[in-house]
Amino acid sequence: MNTFRAKFLASVAVLAVAALLTLAYTTATSAAPAPPKVPKVVYTIDGAINLTKNLAARNEITNPGVLNAILKQLDGAKDKIKAGDKAVAVNKLEATKNFIGAQADKHITQNGATTLLNYLTNLIKVLNA
Repeated sequence: MNTFRAKFLASVAVLAVAALLTLAYTTATSAAPAPPKVPKVVYTIDGAINLTKNLAARNEITNPGVLNAILKQLDGAKDKIKAGDKAVAVNKLEATKNFIGAQADKHITQNGATTLLNYLTNLIKVLNA
């Protein structure tokens, strides 16, 4: 009986060690799943112009004159960026933000204004970096 018990305990010990080694190997060789990739947003003046046109196409900017005014202001900022005068470009973008804010809930929906203002705020951060 003692021999049976000794063999049984030895078998259990061998199985326990094998299980621990398997667990240790699996843990060491299995990398944690990679987090999902978040698309990187790149803020550009051309992106702001395209966003403005897309908002108009979705009737978020309802007045053609307001649309043209915003596009003219963005084109002016684009010219300054191309000329290397980021400070003046930032001033033009700030003025554009003020104009958009004044048109919110009038000729620009609140959603459209918020979307465009957020984009321009991030673009200004990029230019100031």
